[in-house]
Amino acid sequence: MLINFFVAVFWCAVVAAYDVHDKDEKFDLFPALPVGIVDTDNVLCREHSRMYVEHLKNLSLWAYEMRDSTAKSVIGILTGNIAQFGQFKECLQSLSPFPTQYCISTITADIPEPTQPSRNPKSLLYSPNESVLRKLHDKKDPSQQPKNIVLMGWCMPASCTANGLQRYLNRYLNTIDFPLKHMNVTYSSYIDESSCQKQDDNKDFDQVEISFGLVCVIIVALVIMSTTYDCFRNYSNEKLVERSPMASLLLTFSLKKNIKKLPQSDDSNPALTILYGMRVICILMIIMDHRFGTHLASAVLDFDFVELQYRSPVGSIFFHGDVFVDSFFILSGLLVTYCLLVQYDKRFINPGVIVFMRYIR
Repeated sequence: MLINFFVAVFWCAVVAAYDVHDKDEKFDLFPALPVGIVDTDNVLCREHSRMYVEHLKNLSLWAYEMRDSTAKSVIGILTGNIAQFGQFKECLQSLSPFPTQYCISTITADIPEPTQPSRNPKSLLYSPNESVLRKLHDKKDPSQQPKNIVLMGWCMPASCTANGLQRYLNRYLNTIDFPLKHMNVTYSSYIDESSCQKQDDNKDFDQVEISFGLVCVIIVALVIMSTTYDCFRNYSNEKLVERSPMASLLLTFSLKKNIKKLPQSDDSNPALTILYGMRVICILMIIMDHRFGTHLASAVLDFDFVELQYRSPVGSIFFHGDVFVDSFFILSGLLVTYCLLVQYDKRFINPGVIVFMRYIR
């Protein structure tokens, strides 16, 4: 019986020691975001943060909605997943007693140059026994995702300004005890005013969006009016009016007239028809590269796969958008030059007018 007692006491001591050790040691590569701001000159922000923390302790639903929508820790950073967004919608829909805001905080880890033997910075292969800091170190390689920068969603009271959040977060990152700090790793944060959105933000269109919408409406109206005039002209059998400048201007945006010209090509020189196919290929490749670029602008969870594609034989061809753009410009310049030479055989045209009209087009 006495032996069982000592065994039980020993086991409890081991478990307690393990628990304390596990609580004291942190293995995350980036610190977690603080819950609220406790040190700021903004009295309202400090009061709302205190209320937020107190209601977290009381298990209030609205407080946990704010906490649940905040990115807790960085996951998948070694595969290039720098986007730790949390839940944007949950933050702004929280039924808190004060307005909330969702901010994207950019946290950068300043990692010293690794002292281990040098390696090829373009290589994606790492030894399993290498230090993780070598992979996190910024290699200044555009084909690799920087793994020392993360974007973390932070749900906070709307009374806190972006500058106030940034100042407090930088002080927080400089004062907390974090294991990687013993490796001379420092952290800094940046929060821009435009990276924060509040519950009561104005959702109206800005001047750029209104201008773009107005241009679209004008173009659609011109197409409708021009197509209607073209249909009415054919119905009334007006042939002579077509020669007038006003009629030609009205028919410029006619959908009925221009739809017939889309599949047509210039057959004046059959030797140039091969260039049309090359232009189509270049255009398709340019569109694909732009589509790939928009994909990379989103939150990519596994960027290692993208980096492997950059180095594949097919990717080295497909992802060189500059080659297809230059080829397209060369082909366009060749066709323009050919058309100008044909026109110069008939009559002289002022080159300045040609350049101006090309620019307008």
